Amino acid sequence: MKKYLTTRLQKAVGLFIVIISLGVLGYTFIASYSFVDALYMTVVTVSTVGFSEVHPFTDTEKIFSFFLIITSIVSFGYTFNAFSEYIIAGHIFEQIKFKKVQKKIEKLKDHTIICGMGRNGKQSIQKLMNYKKDFVVVERDSELLKEIDRLGYLYVDGDATLDETLLKAGVEKAGNIIIT
Repeated sequence: MKKYLTTRLQKAVGLFIVIISLGVLGYTFIASYSFVDALYMTVVTVSTVGFSEVHPFTDTEKIFSFFLIITSIVSFGYTFNAFSEYIIAGHIFEQIKFKKVQKKIEKLKDHTIICGMGRNGKQSIQKLMNYKKDFVVVERDSELLKEIDRLGYLYVDGDATLDETLLKAGVEKAGNIIIT
């Protein structure tokens, strides 16, 4: 679901860029506007603000503007829907939280990486907490990740057998790694 929403949001942003580009190209070639005038007319038309035209429209320019307005209204509806769904699903907040956690992990030095939060992983965490040692948990089980997050531990969601996951956990600056 997360991947679907991200892809949908990317498509919506891409569609917005395409609409603006087509508007600029259309006004440049159909109405012989300069780039700045074409961009101005595109933004005025797409946003349905209704400022006056750079010069009075011909019938061809009116038809182009009509299609640009209809296309932009539909694409903005899609974009608004995709963005709203993305926010409601909480993915923006997840990404913000992930970046905060990642920054904290990047600041660590001589920390311990715990690969897996099963029985042995939990015992390791308890010992490290008793000695006030920094640690990062690498886990891929979604239920355990929820528990880790609830407990406020630093963590990386991923497979500990992959180099990229261990790099996210700060393996280059870690003092220890515990594989459970």
